[in-house]
Amino acid sequence: MDVVTKSYTLVFKDNLIDILRPVPVELNVWLPEIVPIMPEVGDPVPSLASFPILDINTVTHSMKKADFKKDCTKDDGICTANLQVNATLALPRGDDGISVFRVGENFKINLDLQIKNMLEDAYEAMVKISFTPVLEFDSDSLGICKTTETERGSIICDIGNPFGKGEISRRISFLGNQVQLDQAMLVFNVSAMTTSNETMPADNFQMLVARVESLTDVVLSAKNNVPQYQVGGQVIGESAMKNVSMIGTYVQQNWTIFNEGPGIVPEIQLDIQFPYETKNGKWLLYLTHAPIIIGAANGTCLLPPNSVDELNLTVSTLPEDGSLPLKERRSKRDAIQDTNIQESPINLQQSASSATMVLECGSDEATARCFTITCFIGPLKGASKTNVILNSRLWNSTFIEDYKNVDTVLIKYKGMVSIKNGTYITQKTERNDKHTLRMEVKRDFDEVIQSKPIAWWIILCAVIGGIILLIVIILLLWKVGLI
Repeated sequence: MDVVTKSYTLVFKDNLIDILRPVPVELNVWLPEIVPIMPEVGDPVPSLASFPILDINTVTHSMKKADFKKDCTKDDGICTANLQVNATLALPRGDDGISVFRVGENFKINLDLQIKNMLEDAYEAMVKISFTPVLEFDSDSLGICKTTETERGSIICDIGNPFGKGEISRRISFLGNQVQLDQAMLVFNVSAMTTSNETMPADNFQMLVARVESLTDVVLSAKNNVPQYQVGGQVIGESAMKNVSMIGTYVQQNWTIFNEGPGIVPEIQLDIQFPYETKNGKWLLYLTHAPIIIGAANGTCLLPPNSVDELNLTVSTLPEDGSLPLKERRSKRDAIQDTNIQESPINLQQSASSATMVLECGSDEATARCFTITCFIGPLKGASKTNVILNSRLWNSTFIEDYKNVDTVLIKYKGMVSIKNGTYITQKTERNDKHTLRMEVKRDFDEVIQSKPIAWWIILCAVIGGIILLIVIILLLWKVGLI
């Protein structure tokens, strides 16, 4: 019996992934079928040597399996691996230790990925990263990751087949251009997978979280329309006022809210303490018009009732309802002390040596009374500003009567800004959220109308009348015998 041996070479296709399961090899044996030519009648019978047949006991089918050689300790061909995931976000951290993605400052998020295998080969090893869909996969350092067609917001990274004992490190980048301000958190779920036997699946998964913040800096500043104000002239009572020009010097304050950016601030609250009267109840500053808001953002201001043009000297728009209540005020020029409060009026006749008198409110030793002007402004974009303008008048008579012995009266306005509805906003500093505006008032003595001197003839008549009266009194006393 002749034996014939023949070898065959099997070549695997490119990108073969499944190398865990054996490759089946199937062998079939058969004889080609030859169709004989039938002889004509009378022709000799052809030889059957040209038509062989297989023995009925011949094995015509055989199935074998070719196993891949694996560096595994067990004979069953299954490797035992232990993958460990260690991932971090290359972002700054807040005080609470959580990574922070700042809208307007950060445009890309880098995820640093480290995968370790502590045991045997991990076959079909890959890493799946699921992320908040508002992000977009950009690239990885070795080009091993690709997006999945069926699941939005996830990528698959091939780390080796097999991935042997050791570690690899990759940097994976995501674009954050579409992250909105109201996106509170960005979440990344990183999981390592393998078809090998995993001894500790718990350390195959890690979740990363980044808090979304908007970085900005809101700066409050203010200035007066003139560096110094002058008072003087004639004392005019409140009842004699006919128009605002009779009240006193025109005053305008310009409060500026500037957003240095780059983030957008949805709403800003501005609170201004407006000193409207002295501590003893006399007019100090008279608000003639409602606040005016101009600039890059719109807004509204709320004031206490009757705080704008209380005497109806000008046409003004009253604030909307819902503002803080203000006590019903007395007539400022006729103000008197409450009988149940024993306090001396604030005047400078008692301290003539004082060079400067400071009028401010908001403390236990306040020398003035204020009401609060509250304005809500927004949204305000980065590198833009909005102004709140206050128009008022100095009450001239109060300064002439009460502060005639003072060189300078310094009036202080206090303002403060705060961010509303923006818990995701982080300011670079809060030290510039408050501002104190100082208004300097000088007494112009040349303009103060002094009392007219008494005429000489009046003095002479008074002296003569006094002498005559004295003579009459002496004569009467003499008549009655008292002298």
